[in-house]
Amino acid sequence: MSEQQNNTTLVSEPSQMKVKKQRTSKLPALLALLSLSCTVYLGFEGIYGQFGIHQQQVNNSITQQQISTLRQENQDLNKKIQELKDTQTNLHQEIQNVTPNQGVIVVNQLSNLLAAANQSLILYHDIPSAIKLINYTLQIVSAHNEPQYADIKISLTKDLEAIQAMNTFDNTVVAAKIENAYQLSLKLDTVTTTTPDKATDKSRATQSSAWDRFVSNMKSTFLGAVKVETANKADTNLMPNETQLIHQHLQLDILNARQAFVSRNQTLWQQSLNDAIELSSKYFATNQDQVQEIQILRDLLSINLDTGKANLDASMQSLIKLQQLMPTNTVESAN
Repeated sequence: MSEQQNNTTLVSEPSQMKVKKQRTSKLPALLALLSLSCTVYLGFEGIYGQFGIHQQQVNNSITQQQISTLRQENQDLNKKIQELKDTQTNLHQEIQNVTPNQGVIVVNQLSNLLAAANQSLILYHDIPSAIKLINYTLQIVSAHNEPQYADIKISLTKDLEAIQAMNTFDNTVVAAKIENAYQLSLKLDTVTTTTPDKATDKSRATQSSAWDRFVSNMKSTFLGAVKVETANKADTNLMPNETQLIHQHLQLDILNARQAFVSRNQTLWQQSLNDAIELSSKYFATNQDQVQEIQILRDLLSINLDTGKANLDASMQSLIKLQQLMPTNTVESAN
């Protein structure tokens, strides 16, 4: 009896141990399941529950504020764009009102060229430069066949022919020739004699002395009182003390010619060169320098400095008429 009870006790103890082990192994699983359920619940509440709804409302409010701000900025940008478009339209309109047409541009070019040509002709006495400017002006006019350019084209052609008919010269070449003649005059040798006879002294007493002619030329240079008179035939034999005086007289004549060239004084120009040629021919020994100097002086004497008749009055009058044909407001804005 006791052995059966012992056997029954031994059999029941393992069974109880298995039951305890099964109960003990289910507890962690239940705890894990409970944690997962809580997590799911909290997640659901965060997204779809009361807390989630409140958070979504806050996010929506922030998004609406951002949208409102962007709309306001967009409206401001549209206003600025419209203002820029209006400003651009106004600028285009002003440009159309201010920009000169092709005719006004041509007239302005003609005005500038004629002004430069007139200045070269009257102020600087530079005929070659004036001719070049007039030719260029005529080329511009000839490129346009409109009837309004016919009058100025005719005037330019007439003025150009009148100026070209004059005795033109190069200022640089003439100035170089005058300087060359002056340098040659320093090298000339005078014809001298140490024993003048009585007839020579008598002849000098009755004629104008070289000193008188020197003083007269000085007066004509500085006082402007130029008097042209026939020179008396002078004695070619000079005393030694007169040699320096004749050299100075010749040099002064050449310097007077230079001054006449600068001031375009035709009368003084001719008188000074004639006196220089006469002195060089009568009082200086014939050699290569003397021949070359006289030839240069004669070349200079053939130049006519009188440009008083050269002008562009007809062309300027035609230009004024042409300017009157242009729109007034356009011409003023172009100027």
